[in-house]
Amino acid sequence: MNPLLGTAGCLRRSLWHPLAWLLVIATPVPAVAADLVICFDQAPWRPFIYIEAGQATGSHIELIRAALARLQIEADFRPMPWVRCLLEAEKGGVDAIATAAYTPQRAQFLHYPADAADTPHSAWRVGQIDNVIVSPRELPFEFNGDYATLPAPVRVPRGYGSGDFLREQGVMIDASAPSDESNLRKLLRDRRGVVIAIAESVDVLLERPEFAGRFHVSAVPVQAQSYFLPFSRAGARFDAVAIQRIWDEIARLREAKERQ
Repeated sequence: MNPLLGTAGCLRRSLWHPLAWLLVIATPVPAVAADLVICFDQAPWRPFIYIEAGQATGSHIELIRAALARLQIEADFRPMPWVRCLLEAEKGGVDAIATAAYTPQRAQFLHYPADAADTPHSAWRVGQIDNVIVSPRELPFEFNGDYATLPAPVRVPRGYGSGDFLREQGVMIDASAPSDESNLRKLLRDRRGVVIAIAESVDVLLERPEFAGRFHVSAVPVQAQSYFLPFSRAGARFDAVAIQRIWDEIARLREAKERQ
């Protein structure tokens, strides 16, 4: 597993190594706008987004926070249930979401980078994530690209973009649970079907004693996705130019980290 995706402490040490980041943080960048209100899923989504000691953290949060700091923007990160986070963005109750994949449905109320709908590897992504298929160890399932072969029930966290993607492929899904962890518990209980989950989240969860050695992960992912900091179309405090500058700074810092 990538060492950047380990514990929160390792994550911070890797992301904020003083030599690796010296060149990208040395020069101040002019301010873009005032405070930014960002909602995020309160369910733990390690190593990308989670709460530790009462504060939002994780690789996605730390990258966004660094980019905003470079632009002299104060960010207010607000945890809430995922579906509520989407609804708040739709009505303009928050400025942005950390983080969300592109779907046509979300694009009706969220402003995404220009290439979000055209490529699974956007230039302006916060991070790249593969959705993998987890099955019971005694009933291992290997994905061959045919969505019709996915064993039912196909469990996806409520409100996640992977659920919309699978519906478009004609797959009936169970989206009743709020998180990957909840779905893994259901799979342990029922011993049938599969869970569609984030690869890195699965790596972290399967290290727990209660889950270790009890699941099989398909070698072929069901979907590859870029995850973004999309902005509410209902908001008026950040115009297109300011938003693009934020995305550009996120891209610049992410690319610097990837070159380490």
